[in-house]
Amino acid sequence: MGRILRHIAGAAEIRREFSLVEVGVMALALAAMHLSTHHYSYLLFHSIVEMFSIFIAITVFIIVVNTAHLVKNEYIIVIGVSYLFVGVLDFVHTIAFKGMPIFTDYDYYAPQLWIAARYMESISMLGAFLFLGSRRRFNIALLSVVYFAVTATVLASILHYKTFPICFVPGKGLTSFKMYSEFVICGIVAVGLTVLYLRRHLFDPRVYRLISTSMVLMIAMELCFTFYMSATMSDVFNEIGHLLKICVFYLVYKAVVVTGLRDPIGLLFRDLKAREESLGTANARLADVADEMLASRSRLKAITDSLFEGVLVVDGAGIITFSNPSAARMLECGADRRDLEGVAIDQVAQLAPVGGETVPAGRSWWCSAADGRTQRWDDARLVVQSGGELDVAVACSPLEGDGASRDTVISFRDMGDGDDGRGPSASVISFRDIGAVKQAQREALQTSRLASVGQLAAGIAHEINTPAQYISDNLGYIEDGLGTLCAVVQAGGAATDKKIARLLQEMPQAVAESREGVAQIARIVLSMKEFSHPGTTTKTATDINRAIDNTLTVSRNAWKHVTEVECRFDPMLPPVQCHTGEMNQVFLNLILNAAQAIESSGKQLPGRIVITTSHCSDQVEIRIEDSGTGIPASIRERIFDPFFTTKAVGKGTGQGLAICRDVVVVKHGGSLTVGGVEGEGAVFTVRLPIDGGHDAAVET
Repeated sequence: MGRILRHIAGAAEIRREFSLVEVGVMALALAAMHLSTHHYSYLLFHSIVEMFSIFIAITVFIIVVNTAHLVKNEYIIVIGVSYLFVGVLDFVHTIAFKGMPIFTDYDYYAPQLWIAARYMESISMLGAFLFLGSRRRFNIALLSVVYFAVTATVLASILHYKTFPICFVPGKGLTSFKMYSEFVICGIVAVGLTVLYLRRHLFDPRVYRLISTSMVLMIAMELCFTFYMSATMSDVFNEIGHLLKICVFYLVYKAVVVTGLRDPIGLLFRDLKAREESLGTANARLADVADEMLASRSRLKAITDSLFEGVLVVDGAGIITFSNPSAARMLECGADRRDLEGVAIDQVAQLAPVGGETVPAGRSWWCSAADGRTQRWDDARLVVQSGGELDVAVACSPLEGDGASRDTVISFRDMGDGDDGRGPSASVISFRDIGAVKQAQREALQTSRLASVGQLAAGIAHEINTPAQYISDNLGYIEDGLGTLCAVVQAGGAATDKKIARLLQEMPQAVAESREGVAQIARIVLSMKEFSHPGTTTKTATDINRAIDNTLTVSRNAWKHVTEVECRFDPMLPPVQCHTGEMNQVFLNLILNAAQAIESSGKQLPGRIVITTSHCSDQVEIRIEDSGTGIPASIRERIFDPFFTTKAVGKGTGQGLAICRDVVVVKHGGSLTVGGVEGEGAVFTVRLPIDGGHDAAVET
């Protein structure tokens, strides 16, 4: 409470609320009332004070009722209605005062009416402040009916039924009820003042100080009426109490009425002012955001200008609306972006995906994202205006415009850094020169193939040496047999018939074995030739069963000592459009990995590899199952990552499965998955589109 009083008393604003004229008039009025007490009668003084307060109460009610639709805070409505009925009780209190010839049956109705009026005033103020900030709107008519009923009940209990507690006893003075009631009223006002202080942020500061000051004076007024002792009620405390009542009512009048009429924006439209201030703050923030957006746009333009990747924005009609210098350079239109802007994209570039056309018939390639999805070609060819061709990786995404149309953003850049071909998330079509990368990939694949052949060279030599050895032995036997026959012929048939019969039986068998050995050598050589053939840049129809059989032949020496191989080939398997040499490398890697897994598994040898081919709709499926230990679930997601290997240092490079996935998924549009039960063996499944797939088209 002390903090509240210091907060009120230390404020200079309360002093600035009153002009010199108001102060002078108030001083003269109080002086006149004081003189009327001493020079005429206390009854006149009392009547003037009460009528002044009654006039103010009625004025507050009239003004509040007529301005209620402008008021946001409900406390004003509660105070306005309550003051009307407080004024009614004060009016009856005035005419019931001792010496007024109205109520002659009892001279001391006035103290009862005073206590009733002060209870109503203090409780109404507390209730009003409790509703501060509430969105609930009071119905003035209903509120007035409630106050009318309460007021009528109080008047009936005092004047008619005489059930209201006695407040003054002649010859004894104030009753205990009257004394305690004054203190209770002071307590109610103090609680209301505390609530008001806690919710002062909901008030205009000037109005808050006027009302809080009036409540402090009201407490002082009530205390004065507990100190007078004279039966005529004319002592100094009684007079001071009535003068304080004038001040209390005038401060309420000043706060609720005068301030509200003089400065409605500050009081009645305080919320509107707060909203206007908030709007001003929001506008300032919006201006800051606009500045930031302009700065971001400038930064974005600077970034696109400095990118090695070219960026184009194409509207719904196929007209280039934006280009950066790199785009102009790569499309051989010079370094000035203005040479491209306003030109149809089809006039400066045409896209030809490698391995088959992926753009829907009747639509330009840049329209491929019109359905809202991103489409990407990882291997395509861009034909520029001059007729030149550029191997590129392309990603095409829609860019939403202002709602009237869609733009497509196009960008392209060099892929020498080994990027994965995925454009950024800002709806960008990415054209990247991948000629050097494709050449490096071909060389790496060929190197890997030759390295595999080199690793198998000793085994291949052994596979050829075995039939060559028994061919040599058979030729020696045939040579000896022919010598014997010649000797028999020269001797005139002196040799025994038994020896000639043996030669005639064994020599054809030796010749047959020799022919079989020659055929085996020819098969190995042919398989080796087909396996190691570099192939062409285009896909050709390939017999997958034969390709796997050739791979098994050239790698036989690497697996024949550790595993048996069972082939379950579909004899009706259709030819597949693919890069034969690269698929041979895939099969070799998977077969050798299976053999190595069996050898290192610790299980009893020989193990078992089952290779199955089948035809599923528009795809062929190749399954390679082994009896090793399988692939742990914890590393299956990483098994195809470049340089990831589970082999000991120096035993593997981690490139084999990565190359397999690149060949199957990227170059053929197929899939390569790993399965099997851990501890029982791994299952690698290759699925290839029969028509060769679209090796550069990916939708996201």
